[in-house]
Amino acid sequence: MAKTYSIRKQVNVNIILDKRSQKCDGTYPVKLIVYYGQTNKRYSFDRNISLIDSDFEKMLAPRLKQKELLEIKTYLEAEKARAQKYADQLGEEFTYELFEALYKDRQIVRAARTQKQKIYTLFEEHIANLNVADAIGSASAYSTAMRSFQTFAPNLAIKDITPQFLYKYEKWVTDSGRSITTAAIYLRALRTIVNIAKDRGLITHTNYPFGAASKKKYEIPEGRNIKKALVKEEIQKIRDTEDLTDEARYARDMWLFSFYCNGMNMADIYRLRYENIADGFIHFVRTKTQRTQKDKTPVEVYLCDPARDIIERWGVKPVTPRQYIFPVLNDLMTSEDKFRITHNATRSVNQYMETLSRRLGLSVKVTTYTARHSYATLLKNMGTSIEEIAENLGHSNITTTKSYLASFPQEHKKETAEKLVALL
Repeated sequence: MAKTYSIRKQVNVNIILDKRSQKCDGTYPVKLIVYYGQTNKRYSFDRNISLIDSDFEKMLAPRLKQKELLEIKTYLEAEKARAQKYADQLGEEFTYELFEALYKDRQIVRAARTQKQKIYTLFEEHIANLNVADAIGSASAYSTAMRSFQTFAPNLAIKDITPQFLYKYEKWVTDSGRSITTAAIYLRALRTIVNIAKDRGLITHTNYPFGAASKKKYEIPEGRNIKKALVKEEIQKIRDTEDLTDEARYARDMWLFSFYCNGMNMADIYRLRYENIADGFIHFVRTKTQRTQKDKTPVEVYLCDPARDIIERWGVKPVTPRQYIFPVLNDLMTSEDKFRITHNATRSVNQYMETLSRRLGLSVKVTTYTARHSYATLLKNMGTSIEEIAENLGHSNITTTKSYLASFPQEHKKETAEKLVALL
């Protein structure tokens, strides 16, 4: 069997007279040109050098006596040698973007190489960008993921992120008592950062570690989606419970408001203003997606009577368009303040609901997520289409909606089986 050899693309550097644009004085700019495979790219020098045809030809001559041209030639040859050196250093990892980082600005050579070596530089940059965009929750999630990887591999280099490394990390997370879902969340964050590295030419397509396991890549586990839906009788118990303190009643009502309003996330509930209500509907853009989706079509929620009663009971007065409906946030707070206070308020609701679920002997530990899952699952059991449920939840992808839906109850499955038998 004949051996096969992979041919590495060569990188060659040269000096040219760029005749695409002639200046008023008849000269052409002198540029550096880099050839890579079948492609090439031209670069200007820090010094603005332009020559006419004859002077450029003289400069290339071996015995150059003209002092001015000799000085230019010396400079250009030094630049060419420097550029070729960087191209040779990059070798198989050569990309124009990384070459530019090294060649165009000597001050960032060290930073570029550090970035090429350490994944945490890119992590920190991404987190900083999220904070600038007021995506405080996402920034916090990436920070948590980064800390996990730093604990496992403090000096992790990009080249070390292989499928084998990722499998070892997954095992380390689960062996420490955390769930496979937690590992998957952190690994998805790392994949985003590795994708940034790939876009910048810091990792090659061949060395990219994520993908299908069948192709010897690392495939992020789906995780075990624990269904959190309540049946209608349990929701009725929550609704009809009396003998609650004011704090517990407020928490219960916030949970019910989420359920009545299409499983609205608590962060969105706390950001609702009276101006979001029009013609009997609430219109809002989800906080979770407003910075990531180009199409920011508002979610439309019918304001049913029980939800109206909750607003009447707990809503801030007097009613003005720009006033937040519920007394949690205000316009003097920073984005960081709003994130922290929303988190604390949601945790408080969860604590009261956990206590109430134990008191009522419910089948699951009730949290604010349970309201959203229960809303979606009850609609499914009523025969509502997945497409409508997805729109009501504010999902742009039906696959996301399916992950929210608990299985049909056993009684429903029994009825379906009996109907099938009756057809035979």
